[in-house]
Amino acid sequence: MQNITNIPGLEIEIKSFDFQKVVQDELGLVARFRQEKYETVMEGLENVTAIEGRATFISKNEIQVDDRIFFGEKFLIAAGSTAAPPSIPGIKEVGYLTHIEALQLKKQPKELIVLGAGAAGLEFAQMYSRFGTKVTIFQRSSSIFRKGEKELSVKLSEILTKEGITIKTNVSLKEAIIEKGKKVISYEINSKQENVSADEILVATGKIPNTEELGLEKAGVKINAKMAIMVNGNFQSSVPHIFAVGDTVALPLRQEPTAGSEGTLAAENALSGAKHTINYNTVPYTIFTDPQLAE
Repeated sequence: MQNITNIPGLEIEIKSFDFQKVVQDELGLVARFRQEKYETVMEGLENVTAIEGRATFISKNEIQVDDRIFFGEKFLIAAGSTAAPPSIPGIKEVGYLTHIEALQLKKQPKELIVLGAGAAGLEFAQMYSRFGTKVTIFQRSSSIFRKGEKELSVKLSEILTKEGITIKTNVSLKEAIIEKGKKVISYEINSKQENVSADEILVATGKIPNTEELGLEKAGVKINAKMAIMVNGNFQSSVPHIFAVGDTVALPLRQEPTAGSEGTLAAENALSGAKHTINYNTVPYTIFTDPQLAE
């Protein structure tokens, strides 16, 4: 694991590194924050009842959670999303990690392939590279973080490359197979077919909204071809008393702070009749690499 300098003139040396202990500490920290920042807070809210379970619409005004049915005048959907693997023959059979599993590994991979050079892909690539893993990033377009400003993306790419991360752009992924105990990605670049092998493959190519099992058709809520809920500028779905925010909706690229703001505004719209909106052109975007990229 490399030394990391955070302050000019000061080098911080890491004398020992235990991957499993780092992961266990991270999981414990997340569990504690979940308890302190969410569960405990909800328990203290006089007019909020938290119920754990899978909710499904059975009508425009009713949802079922396990064997219980609840009636509501207003609903707010914030069901999030799930990582979506790219359409590569063999990828499901070979197996892959999402951002969730990548934070729960018990054994550090010696080699890691990252599919996708968006925010999550870049953050995990640098983190594992600094742990000592050999990382290769594949990106279909000509640049990492293609939605960002070109100058910033180029500079970040140079920084990551200098740290030892291999970045391959303009790549067409062809196949995933298991060979000699390794996971192998076959790809085409500059009209040549090549292979890269690794212990693990991290998929960071996109997400699918978690809408499939919500029973939205029974409530009359419209979704688009990508399974995202279609909403207006006030976060209302095609059914006016049903609101939706975050990764479940067909709105511009967002991160957790943006989705949190959407939730606050949508709740106010639902409960008070307000018409709050967000101008996404003014919402900052951050990639938590080192250094960070922000726009």
